[in-house]
Amino acid sequence: MREKATNTGISNAGKEIFDGHSRLDVDLLKAAEELGVILPTDVSSEHQSLINEMAERTGDNHDRAYATIVRQTQGALLVMATQTRAT
Repeated sequence: MREKATNTGISNAGKEIFDGHSRLDVDLLKAAEELGVILPTDVSSEHQSLINEMAERTGDNHDRAYATIVRQTQGALLVMATQTRAT
């Protein structure tokens, strides 16, 4: 999605977030393997729907939607991380 961004700030923020999530994914998969936890590998229907929707957007419409999605996702991840640490 960030490749389609027309705003440099949006594109750069997307790259930083993507890079961070990629590192997190590697660490998560390693921890899951060490614990014997099997994680799903398929894209959820919700995520696929979002991918399809964003593929149709262009220009400023894409950038606004992308920024909104990233903010919402980051917020949800922070809540999950807090809950996980508490348990």
